[in-house]
Amino acid sequence: MVSIILSLKDCSLKFKRPSFGWITVFGGFLIHLTLGTVYSYGNMVPYIISYSRIRSQDPNKEMVTLAASPWLMGCGFMARSAFTFVGGWMNDRLGLRLTTVIGLLVLIGGTAASFSSIMSSYWLTVLTFGLFVEIGSGVSYMAPMIVAMKWFPDRKGLVSGLVISGLGLSSLLLIPLQTGFINPKNLISDYKPDSNSEFFYFSQSEVLDRVPHSFLLLAVIYVVLGFIGIA
Repeated sequence: MVSIILSLKDCSLKFKRPSFGWITVFGGFLIHLTLGTVYSYGNMVPYIISYSRIRSQDPNKEMVTLAASPWLMGCGFMARSAFTFVGGWMNDRLGLRLTTVIGLLVLIGGTAASFSSIMSSYWLTVLTFGLFVEIGSGVSYMAPMIVAMKWFPDRKGLVSGLVISGLGLSSLLLIPLQTGFINPKNLISDYKPDSNSEFFYFSQSEVLDRVPHSFLLLAVIYVVLGFIGIA
């Protein structure tokens, strides 16, 4: 009788462990969906720069053109690269969960702060939405993959690939949401500052009015995805 009970217990553990493991992999996937913000910058830049040129309080705002757009993504990738190393150091000292929470809080805080920074200047938005968001992304980057590989030591390639696929698929989720919120009528940029300008910008109030609030929407999405993933 005892041997039968022990045998049933072993079977239940064998079933339970992979089940929890796959839940952990899915949680990591959700976290990486949040970390893929940088891949949607190309969609946000025309709206961010249009708002900065027309609505921001920057006295030199007319000098900001779409030619300055690479600064947002460039600073973001630089910050992520540097702070992925920092995140690894934090994982060893603070633990995987706490490091991920800290990274997500920085990412969410930078996104929410962009609601105010874009009203001041484009360059302040580069700081909050470019640097701060990707600092948080870098800190949180490794932990979900490490957890998944601990659950499946014989399937490290598979589970780490599933987790990191969230990073690439992030733009598939975020870009339609961003466009649907900011520019639901799919209006085209209609403002050319002068005949020598190479670029057109959005000047429609119905588009520009939504740009600052789009950062709050993104922050809420990151809270939901990130903290479901951690849980």
